[in-house]
Amino acid sequence: MKEAAINPHLDRGCVDPPMDMPRVTKSLGKGGKQPLSHTPTPLNKPDTRPERLAQPNYQFIKDATMKKKLTDMGLSAMGNRQLLERRYAEWVTLWNANCDATRPKTKAELKKELDTWERAQGKPSSSQGSQIKDKDFDGKGWSTTHDADFKSLIAKARAKVPPKSEPPNASSEG
Repeated sequence: MKEAAINPHLDRGCVDPPMDMPRVTKSLGKGGKQPLSHTPTPLNKPDTRPERLAQPNYQFIKDATMKKKLTDMGLSAMGNRQLLERRYAEWVTLWNANCDATRPKTKAELKKELDTWERAQGKPSSSQGSQIKDKDFDGKGWSTTHDADFKSLIAKARAKVPPKSEPPNASSEG
């Protein structure tokens, strides 16, 4: 094939098959034929997907290096070693899952997801006792709704406990 015939073919995006190639057709039933459509695929399609992150071996990374990695990604570097490792591991999971997504999220959306995850993992507070690990749980609203139940249970428990009496003094018996 001549170069003059190839250049216009490439300019059209390979839509039409070359003249010397037979047309591929599919059957439409009772002898009817229809040419197959060929969708153009760009040859130099830029890859806009983010690059995947590797899960490091945390035993070989020092605390300072771990904190630097987190701050370089725009994440919080606060907390103990275990928290830093868990935060980084969750970030790598979120990031790599986003690389595989059909519609990747922005870095800001991923940071928001990480923040939600961290709050769901949170430490137990003194006012709540045990931590509820549901990210959509409204602890204050639930407490307000069930406050009367708690007060009645406390009153019943106090009513069942006998009042403390003074123990007899052993030294006065003697």
